[in-house]
Amino acid sequence: MDACEGRSTAITATACNRLATSVVGNASNDRLIRFLLAIATTLLVTIGADIQVDAISSHGGVIVHEKSATFPTFFVRDVVVSNTDRHLQNTDTFRNSEPGIAINPLHPNQIVISAFSGAWALADGSPSNSPLWYSKSGGAVWTKVFSIPAPNNVPGVAASPCDQTFDYDRDGNLYGTFLVAPGSPGDCSKLRSTVEEDELGAAIYSGATADPADPAAWEWFLGEGGTAQPSTPPTSPDQPWLIAAPDAGDLASDKIYVAYQAGECEGVDRSIDLRVAAAAATVPPNFPLDEHVGCSNPGPNPGHRAAADPRTGAVYTLYGNPISPCATPELLGGIELEYRLNRSTDGGRTWTFGNQPLGTVVAQACSDQSRDYSFGVPEPGNPAGGVNLLKGGIHALAVDPQDGAVYVVYGVFDDDAERDQLKIVRVTSDGGNVEIGSPVLVSNPADRQAALPAVAVTENGTVGVLYDTADGLVDDSDVPTFSAHLAVSRDQGKTFSDAVILHFRSPVPSDAEARILGDYQQLKAVGNTFYGVFSGNGHDLPVPFNRRTEAIDPIFFKTTVR
Repeated sequence: MDACEGRSTAITATACNRLATSVVGNASNDRLIRFLLAIATTLLVTIGADIQVDAISSHGGVIVHEKSATFPTFFVRDVVVSNTDRHLQNTDTFRNSEPGIAINPLHPNQIVISAFSGAWALADGSPSNSPLWYSKSGGAVWTKVFSIPAPNNVPGVAASPCDQTFDYDRDGNLYGTFLVAPGSPGDCSKLRSTVEEDELGAAIYSGATADPADPAAWEWFLGEGGTAQPSTPPTSPDQPWLIAAPDAGDLASDKIYVAYQAGECEGVDRSIDLRVAAAAATVPPNFPLDEHVGCSNPGPNPGHRAAADPRTGAVYTLYGNPISPCATPELLGGIELEYRLNRSTDGGRTWTFGNQPLGTVVAQACSDQSRDYSFGVPEPGNPAGGVNLLKGGIHALAVDPQDGAVYVVYGVFDDDAERDQLKIVRVTSDGGNVEIGSPVLVSNPADRQAALPAVAVTENGTVGVLYDTADGLVDDSDVPTFSAHLAVSRDQGKTFSDAVILHFRSPVPSDAEARILGDYQQLKAVGNTFYGVFSGNGHDLPVPFNRRTEAIDPIFFKTTVR
């Protein structure tokens, strides 16, 4: 048998042959041959492991592999496939949409992703912990850990959790907020579920843990009788959005904020009340503050989002306020929206921005965000291809950690391109004066629908915007295709470089009610690295990182900007 036959492909033929030739012909050295070959193979396999494909970059639509995940290259993983359970991709059938992400600032290799990936009950109604996707390897390998017990003694949790978001505080504790809604077991994690939109009897609960993998470490704030206490009043809330931020009154400690929407504004019929609950960053958190920060007219979901200035502890919230139907005939039920930005500088007690108690309008635009408009159609007026109703909330915000400027990304219909696009404005303030920069187009190319934005700013002031475009149909079918993008600006949002993270097909044909992507996805920054997650078809990732079957999964990525 040839000395090189059957050896690992990591050892090159040349290296192996040289090694074998150097000792061939001396039978007394047989042990030495085997020993040296074993050492060489081990060394070369180790080197091979160091240069394994670990990043995916898209240049002009062509996917290439590179070692370094520096923009425009991306380290990408499907959390269902790159998993400690190698069989999970064959068995996981959850909805897996509306993903969120949290990165431990003390140990950035520890990352949590949430999505509609399980519930506090199994299909037969028996109780279960709900899951998180957890990585301790910087996102290379994931584990689906069922580590969140249901809120103590709270009835009607079988269908939940529904909307959920997470964040870490500076001490490495993980906080999560959850929308609890009625329904059949696991409804919010099922593909065609609409229970999260029903809002009947819903409530918000928030908890925390020092160890995301340990169910015993999770804690809810308990009242008399050991019952978990809701974080907000029981007023049919929706879309809780949790952030951890420095306490403006004590920058050496953190506070936890939950922005949400619930009920009607006082004296305004059919309106939507925008509120923020605040708590000290303790495990578990208790929320003594709950304040009114805005009011939205009837119409699409206002999508209440929050971000904070890490220098001062100032907290900002952003929401959409519909003011009238749009006149543009090409719009599919378009709405003219005000995008309102509000702020608290005293730990969530009082709110005003630009001397406006309901927030200052930082952008105004027509946008297709009605409950009848579906993401994925190839052209205006053509219903084929829609697989995701956009019910509002097509906006996002982030704060620059260098200078406190706020970046607001929002949906806008362009009359010339006849497409819904995304634009960004940079907002600064000096006392009561608010300065709003000129809007800049973010989404690319301009002739494609764009939606589901998320924005973050790195330590060096680089602005990143995660978003999706609808790219047309597969051949002559009614199966839509999408691309997840990251647009990056190094000049305070004046110009952007755009890169496609993944181009993917819908796993289902045109069916707006499927809502395969949901309402949001998330992007965050730690240091000069962007960490993000979006809902995508894991089957369309390159081998060997792809899922064998077509399914929507949380797709993790990261990239560093130099």
